Amino acid sequence: MSTYIKKALIVEGATFGIPAPAEIKAKLAYDSNWAQRGLLAVYNEQMSDEQAAKKTKHLNLVGFSKFDAEFLSSMAQQLKRKRALSPKQMMWVHRKMPKYANQLFLLSLTARRAKNV
Repeated sequence: MSTYIKKALIVEGATFGIPAPAEIKAKLAYDSNWAQRGLLAVYNEQMSDEQAAKKTKHLNLVGFSKFDAEFLSSMAQQLKRKRALSPKQMMWVHRKMPKYANQLFLLSLTARRAKNV
């Protein structure tokens, strides 16, 4: 994606009140609420067979990377069941989730566009 397109998307996102990817990245790294909500949002974008297997099976540019799929899927499933992660688990979620900031930005932008149509 070109720099021009990225800047245009960030400007469009700002008109909807969506934080820029850099701000989302920082929040994912330090804010537990943002990290957990982001974790669930990315998990929900995975295909159902990927969720069940806790693996990346489709190259569709959404969901977790093949390196993170097993661990982060497990954390998301735990959140869906118990709604609580241990401090050590949260430390790892904070370390891994910032790489999904662009994906979360685009998900938010798509959702806002759909609301306004």
